[in-house]
Amino acid sequence: MSENGVTDASGTRAADGQTGPEPREPGPRAETGAHTQTPDPASDTSGDDRDRSQARVRSPARAPFQEFRRDNDAVREPPKQVTNAPERTRQGAGASEVVAVRQPALSLLFILLLVLGLLGAGLLAWQLYLLRAQMSDLRAAVAQNNKIADAAGRLADAATQANEIAGQSLASSTRPWIGVDAVEASPFEVGQPLNIEVRVRNSGRTPSSDVQGLFLVYISPPNNPPALLADQCASCVRSVLLPEGVVSYKLSVRDSVMTADEVQRIREGKDTMWIVGRLDYHDGEGEAHTTRSCLYYRSTGIASFTACSSGNSAN
Repeated sequence: MSENGVTDASGTRAADGQTGPEPREPGPRAETGAHTQTPDPASDTSGDDRDRSQARVRSPARAPFQEFRRDNDAVREPPKQVTNAPERTRQGAGASEVVAVRQPALSLLFILLLVLGLLGAGLLAWQLYLLRAQMSDLRAAVAQNNKIADAAGRLADAATQANEIAGQSLASSTRPWIGVDAVEASPFEVGQPLNIEVRVRNSGRTPSSDVQGLFLVYISPPNNPPALLADQCASCVRSVLLPEGVVSYKLSVRDSVMTADEVQRIREGKDTMWIVGRLDYHDGEGEAHTTRSCLYYRSTGIASFTACSSGNSAN
């Protein structure tokens, strides 16, 4: 110890007859034990530096018990909770209360995001509504186009049929048409042969080629007509018939003369004479045509040959 009251390395005071540890001010933590810093006489011998080194005060040594207590308190101190929100401390009833103050920026950001989400959802719903309306209009337009296409197809079919009919009409108007024009018969007299002439005319506008005709005469009751000619006459002479040209075919009932009974039955209508014939020819395009004829003798009224109710056709 020192007589002037300077603390030595053991940390006790000798002045005024007091012993025990000297209370000290809190200060920077120093190394345990005494440390005396003395100037190095070999490094600097100037007077000022020597005075400053001598005037330095020896740092007091820290009590071991106080060092252990402070370190133990630091270890037992609970960790502080770190939060994003700033904390504000206010005094009340002798104790400190920590009040957390939330930042309003987070709430504003949440509200802004919510509003933007609602606006986006509304815009998407409106776009879907518009798209649905456009799809409905598109379906209606497609259905209308289909109807128009169907109508156009029907019109095209009708036009095609009309063209075909027009073509057929044109061909029909220019092609040759050959048929029976008139029939003449000699008077029915007993003991005289019955002669019949069939005249055929081309009423078309173009000539006909390969014309072949065959006509036959039959006498039978009115309710028993003869059969029509089904086959073409292969042995008949072929000829050409110009427009408005006429060709005659001579017919006879039989090689012998008419008897009185036959003449009487025809005049009374018990029997009649039938003429069946067939004409085959070609037009200018080489297409084949056929005309079938059926005539019978009508004795009532004006005696003449007239067409049968069936058996007349031309193509």
